[in-house]
Amino acid sequence: MDTSPLLRSSRVRLAAISDDDLPVIAPWWSDAEFARLASDDPVLPQRVDELRNWFLSTDRWRITTGIRLTDDDTLIGFLKLTVTSWPHRHGEIGLGIGEPEHRGRGYGTEAVRLGIDCAFRELNLHRLQLTVFSYNTSAIRMYERLGFTHEGTLRESLRRDGTWHDTLQFGLLARDWSSS
Repeated sequence: MDTSPLLRSSRVRLAAISDDDLPVIAPWWSDAEFARLASDDPVLPQRVDELRNWFLSTDRWRITTGIRLTDDDTLIGFLKLTVTSWPHRHGEIGLGIGEPEHRGRGYGTEAVRLGIDCAFRELNLHRLQLTVFSYNTSAIRMYERLGFTHEGTLRESLRRDGTWHDTLQFGLLARDWSSS
């Protein structure tokens, strides 16, 4: 397994995801809470071979890393960074903390901070954007603390358990990150 660090903070590091990690990741998508926060797809169990295409894609402009604890190398989630436009230097960022006991402990904040640094300092992007469901209030607060600005609302764009929910769009410019 390739566990060489891409980026590191005091508690987490971002490292390549390998085929060996997929059996750890697959059960996350069967956890209704995780799946409802991470994706707008129906909540269904995922097979390892289905996830392989998403996580191990050779798409040059999508970087998907595992979020690992620095103290014991436990894989607790993933961070995805996609360059959506090289001419305009735009990217998109997203994450998922798969293990319930690691949610709400600041690991996602550290991982996103590392991803933002990579996007603006290594990839020289100008803008990052993301979408988040309106019911994911913890993530919304985290993104706002990191400097993201609410830029729009896709009203009633997601139906979960018989209820319509909004999808919020957030953006962050490199100049705003540099001054934060």
